[in-house]
Amino acid sequence: MRKIDLHLHSYYSDGYLSPARLFAKAKKNGHQVVSLTDHNGVSGLLEAKAIAKNLHLKFINGIEFYCVYKKKTDSYFGL
Repeated sequence: MRKIDLHLHSYYSDGYLSPARLFAKAKKNGHQVVSLTDHNGVSGLLEAKAIAKNLHLKFINGIEFYCVYKKKTDSYFGL
């Protein structure tokens, strides 16, 4: 069975690791598929894609974005 993590944050949003350190840890922990899903931005995706390729990890582009509905944020709805 494949080990997958599709919800990883780097220092491009609220994480504290670079994409390189983040994916190296994922590889060390046995992951085969990763996605960088930083908040409200895609600044780290090109870097992350190249790093994943070098580490022989399957990479999926991602993003986690905040939304507002009727003046309420996504955290209000528990999303």
